[in-house]
Amino acid sequence: MAGDGFDIDTDLLKSAAPTFHRESVALEQAATKLRHTLGGLGEPWGSDEQGKKFEHTYAPHQAQIEKAAAALVKGLSSITKAMNDMAANHEDADHSAKSGFEGGK
Repeated sequence: MAGDGFDIDTDLLKSAAPTFHRESVALEQAATKLRHTLGGLGEPWGSDEQGKKFEHTYAPHQAQIEKAAAALVKGLSSITKAMNDMAANHEDADHSAKSGFEGGK
């Protein structure tokens, strides 16, 4: 309903933000492990005609997965910062509004 307003729980925002950080770190570690593991396998598909066909299809998809994982890591990390910033901004606005009502006390 109009005029009911809304409430921002800044403590909840601040307490949820570290979850996104932990998950971004975990995803980054998993992506790094995958990249190193796959890289350590070399080219087990061989250099015959079928192997070359497989490589032609596989390699671009591997690169896309690595790029997507990196983008997800960056996105999760940015959510952490955004949640902390949002909480701080709301708290600053509340303090400013309170000061205005109290006559600058």
